[in-house]
Amino acid sequence: SHQTSNITAEIKKNAPITKQIDQNGKDLAELTPRLKTLQDAAVSTGRWDRILTHLTVQTPTATWLTGIRCEASDPTKPVQVDFSGIGASQSPIGEFMLRLQNLDDLDDVNLKFTNEKLISASKAIEFEIDANLTGTAEQKVKADAQGDNKS
Repeated sequence: SHQTSNITAEIKKNAPITKQIDQNGKDLAELTPRLKTLQDAAVSTGRWDRILTHLTVQTPTATWLTGIRCEASDPTKPVQVDFSGIGASQSPIGEFMLRLQNLDDLDDVNLKFTNEKLISASKAIEFEIDANLTGTAEQKVKADAQGDNKS
């Protein structure tokens, strides 16, 4: 019939556009994971830039950092960061911990330990403070885990 031939002609006319749409969908599916990786890297870089800048200007005078260590063993839990160092006394270490608590990029800032130590014939206080990096637990995994707990 005439209507069938018109529809067939339209389908043939639209075939290149349909093919291009399919190809664009495949390209998008291939590039989306790469884009997410780059976006996540930008977020992470910004977070570490803020943390390191904060440490530069907010570490008390009588306190020295000797190490920063990160651990991320479970994707459903936030990345844990440990700050270790030495202070002249307990007071600047407490001040350092309070200043870390004021940083929005850190959660659950806790003093892990302090220990008196002899350094070059002077007494100092060795310390370690741990915290969680805000927003580093994978939300999708977290949502799935909560769904499993409800059933």
